[in-house]
Amino acid sequence: MQRIKRSWQCRHCGERDSTAHFLAVQEYFTLVGTKLTNQKFRHFCGIESPFVASRLLSQLNLETTGELKMRTYKLKEID
Repeated sequence: MQRIKRSWQCRHCGERDSTAHFLAVQEYFTLVGTKLTNQKFRHFCGIESPFVASRLLSQLNLETTGELKMRTYKLKEID
């Protein structure tokens, strides 16, 4: 999937999905690690803009720690 105009588009079939980053973050936490930063998210999803990445991450229900460049995201604990 590639980010194009506020949506994700499949490079092969052209299918569009505005919420593909939800699944990408789940895959990151499953395959890579338990903590995510804006920079790691951009690298994992192929996003260039830190502002776009920040906006996408804010849509997710993730626990955050730190501020600005030191902010990290992780899955919320379920009670």
